Amino acid sequence: MTKRKNQKRFSEETWLLDSAIAEIYAANAGFGSMEAAESKLLGVLELKPNLEERVEAFNLLAQLYAQTARHRDALEYFASALAAGPGAAAPLTEGLAEMFENQEEWEQAIGVYMQGLTRCEDARLHNGLGYCLDKAGRLREAEHHHRRAMELAPDVTAYANDLGYVLLEQGELQQARVHFERALYLDPAYELARNNLSLCSKQASELR
Repeated sequence: MTKRKNQKRFSEETWLLDSAIAEIYAANAGFGSMEAAESKLLGVLELKPNLEERVEAFNLLAQLYAQTARHRDALEYFASALAAGPGAAAPLTEGLAEMFENQEEWEQAIGVYMQGLTRCEDARLHNGLGYCLDKAGRLREAEHHHRRAMELAPDVTAYANDLGYVLLEQGELQQARVHFERALYLDPAYELARNNLSLCSKQASELR
């Protein structure tokens, strides 16, 4: 029996990537090894990965290093992933930034979003950056990026609510109300915007 000529070639790079992902999941569950996952991902880069495999290896290494508090290494491999796959800048940026957000490493996440935005101006990245700037207490900068997210994607309910909230935090109650009402216009069932609008009304009444 002869092999079919169009049969897919076995890829050691793909096997190592899949194995590394499984190892990371196992490590997060308490019975795997981040060191083993790192070794496999570095092994991918030592072979001859195609572009997709190279970007994925860089991306996974960046996320692994973020999880293990090796921030400089994380940012280095993130930069490599962006350089190799600029068309995937938005998901690459969100993936790493969210890991830092989960650790409440706001300044690290801010740096990731800013680096991603140099490759791709995307509403998701502006909104994520605004959220992290808000958490870091940098409200004016947060407002700027939330406004830019709204300019790029004016019909996204969450963006209207988030802009309203950062305005509320700064005491800009009338402006905040406009954006909470916009969010509810887009989605009348959006409970967070409804609660924020009530909070806005309460604060306004206390000032009278």
